[in-house]
Amino acid sequence: MAKKPKASTGKGFDPYTPRDPRKEKEAEGTAPPKTNVAEDAVKAVNLAKIKDANEALQVAKNNHQSVIKHAEAKGIHLAAAKEALKIKKSGKIETVVSKLSATLEYLFILGVPLDKKQLELFRVEDPRAPLVERAKQHGRLTGILGGGTSECPHDLSTAAGQAWMQGFHGGIEERKLVLDLEPKDSTDDLIKSGDEVDDPDDEEVDEDADEKETEDA
Repeated sequence: MAKKPKASTGKGFDPYTPRDPRKEKEAEGTAPPKTNVAEDAVKAVNLAKIKDANEALQVAKNNHQSVIKHAEAKGIHLAAAKEALKIKKSGKIETVVSKLSATLEYLFILGVPLDKKQLELFRVEDPRAPLVERAKQHGRLTGILGGGTSECPHDLSTAAGQAWMQGFHGGIEERKLVLDLEPKDSTDDLIKSGDEVDDPDDEEVDEDADEKETEDA
């Protein structure tokens, strides 16, 4: 027969009674102090936080939708912009080039090749252009996009670095000119603050759906 464990000589110790860590900490003086906050008060505060977060999210959605509509009115191709931003974020430009190359090849095989005028629509960087010229253009676009000088990939003591900085400052001035043309209340004309808007993603091109339709065909 198994022997029962011997009781400790410690005061008040009972090996058959479940331990209560909190009570033990209170006895040692290490437990956090108890508060007299009502349970419904804790719930009310957190409900208020959720409410504020939901309102902030709705305002953000309204602002986002206003920017999207304004950009579209200025001639931005929304589906192309979404794709370009996604590629920029992932950095997987090689994958895109490979897909585009294959697509153009298949079009050629199917008897609908791109003609010379269509190919000229593609805006690409000429690798034969002098480095200084390319650096200046890169700096200009960085300035227009609202970037910073930390994005300069060249040593500032070099001609390319100086050209990049020159283009960057010129880009900043161009950005200011564009922003000065924007009406201060342009977004208010598109969507009034507080109006409900649909999820912007609902209006964007569903690439997966397009691919599924192609497979079904």
